Order: sequence, then structure tokens, then C-alpha cells
Amino acid sequence: MRAYENGSDRKMLVPLEEGVNGPRGETPVSGAACRLFRLMQRYSPVTASRIRLICSATGVGGASIGSLGRGTGAYNRILDDLKAAKILADREGKTLSMPAFIWTQGETDHQDRKTREWYREKMEKLIRDINHDARAVTGQKNDVVCFGYQVGSHLKYYQFNPTDYPAIALEQLDMALEKDSRYVMTTPMYHFEYSDGVHLTAPMSRLYGEYVGYVMKKVLLDGADWKPVHPLNHKIRKFGKGWTVEVAFYAPCPLWFWTRRRLTILAIMVFPLWGLRERMLPSSLSGWWERIRYSC
Repeated sequence: MRAYENGSDRKMLVPLEEGVNGPRGETPVSGAACRLFRLMQRYSPVTASRIRLICSATGVGGASIGSLGRGTGAYNRILDDLKAAKILADREGKTLSMPAFIWTQGETDHQDRKTREWYREKMEKLIRDINHDARAVTGQKNDVVCFGYQVGSHLKYYQFNPTDYPAIALEQLDMALEKDSRYVMTTPMYHFEYSDGVHLTAPMSRLYGEYVGYVMKKVLLDGADWKPVHPLNHKIRKFGKGWTVEVAFYAPCPLWFWTRRRLTILAIMVFPLWGLRERMLPSSLSGWWERIRYSC
């Protein structure tokens, strides 16, 4: 049930069925739940037979992270849904745990010219608060993990924030790369299709959810130390009469296929060389190298 939909009294569970299409069908919940459960059925059938997933799309649009914290209507809706789920679980003699929540936000704070430090402080506090309150409601021992993305449509707000420095996107990446971080970046967003340059279409929202479900399986079931696609180092060289920029990326999965269009979007929107430090792949981090060369 989405935040703007009415008719849910939280007295019973209903099948996860999408009945909304178009711009207002934007939610990754269905895609994430379906992908995670299919992966569990394939690789952990015993686990899949013992659990059921309860999903709720509590998100609100056009909001700053500063208006989504503890005590706000959006935050309280999470707790209300969780408390209702606990009542239903107790009624059936089952345990309840909130392993994760999905985070799709950042554009508004880029538009409002928020700093990286401000965004990190708000994000880390939000994760701590949800973790504390969820454990208090369910009695679970496990910590709640945030599965997010790297915002990719921030340049659409250039008229409000005339800069190509992606402060929020870079801070999301830095949080995701920290050891034992509970902000897990599932994917950057440059390769998805948008309905208006800012909001994903309904099919793309489902596809983003599929990415989330895949990474959830890796982290929650496999115990993987997931790290997202990110630049490792770069070299700038004189090449004939022009210049060549070579960027080495860490890729969590092999077999990448790049088109010229996607390379252009990647270079402009997601991984500019602002503040990129020369660093090599740590020996403790397993993955695949991908090198991309830009000539100009």
C-alpha cells in the first residue's frame, strides 16, 4: 500500500499485486520482493519455505531527508506498519523481523544545495533511529540495513543548483564504501529510463527493485561485503594531438557491456573526476577490473 493510497486498515495481509501503472506506479518494492524471493527459492529453498515477506511502500515524493526523520508522518508510517505486522505475526504464532528498508532519495537535497556533511549526518541518524525503533517493536537481534542507490538525475535541477558537482551522489558513494557500512548502494541510476528526467517509469522502478532484491540476497543471505560500481583510479595522458583519460572501475559482477551513450552518461552524471583520489584495488576486496578510456 502506497502512502497516498487509502483503504488499508492494516488488519490483514493482502497479496503483493501492482494495480497502478504510469508515473504514480513508481516504487521498487514489488521488484525487490519478487527478485529476492525467487533467488531464495533457487539457492536457499529451505529458507524460502520458512519465511514470508511483508512489504509496504511508505515513500513520499519530493521530500528532503531532513523532513523524513523520527517524529515525521513518513517515519511514523513505517512504525505503524511494523506494529501492525507484529500484531498479525503474534496472532499466527510467528516471529517478525525487519531486515532492511529501501532508500530512493537525494534529488531534493541536491536541488536545495545541501552539503555532503549535512546529508551524511541525516542519513546515518535515520538508519540508527530506524534500527533502534524496529528492534524495539519486533524484538529482533539483527540490525536493519539500508539498501539505497546513487542518485543520477541531480543535473536536472541545474536551474536551482547551477553546478555539476554531485555532492549528494558522491556522499552516498563514500558511505557505501566504508567498512561495515549499513548504507548499501545497490546500483547507480544513470542507465535507467525516466518519465520526466527525474522520476523513473513504472517498469524502470520495478527493474531498480530487481537490482535491490539481488543485492539483498547477496548481503542478507550470503553475507557478502557488497561494494558498488565505483572508480578506483584514473590516468590522464597526452595522446597525439589530444588527451586520453583512463578510469579503472571496481565492478561487483563480471561481463559488462558499455554503449557509447551509457559511457557518456556515466562520465557526465555519475563519476566525474572531482576529488577522485589515486588508489589501487585493496587486496582484501574481490571483484573485477573494468577500464574505460575517454579520448578528447
